[in-house]
Amino acid sequence: MLASMRKLLLGNVLSASSRAQLIDWLRHNTTGETQLRAGMPASWQAGDKTGSGHTQTNDVAIAWPPGRQPLLVTAYYEGPADQGDMRKAVLAHVGKLAARME
Repeated sequence: MLASMRKLLLGNVLSASSRAQLIDWLRHNTTGETQLRAGMPASWQAGDKTGSGHTQTNDVAIAWPPGRQPLLVTAYYEGPADQGDMRKAVLAHVGKLAARME
């Protein structure tokens, strides 16, 4: 997924207008506000696409730290079915760790 994101969001496999449209959709997505993006600094612009199942909580994101190159993050987590909020908190922590590595 990370390789596909790199090609689609940072590469040239899409036209400039198609890439801009995809980024706009990601930036306006609200389902990931409590996942990867929640762990990133508020000063960062970000966009993501979430996915979930009965026991899975997943998120892929692109973030733009001020004055730096974009950061791509993918996270897939499986945990107890009755603990969706905990699974989202795990992904928020992944976002925090990714922000510290940058």
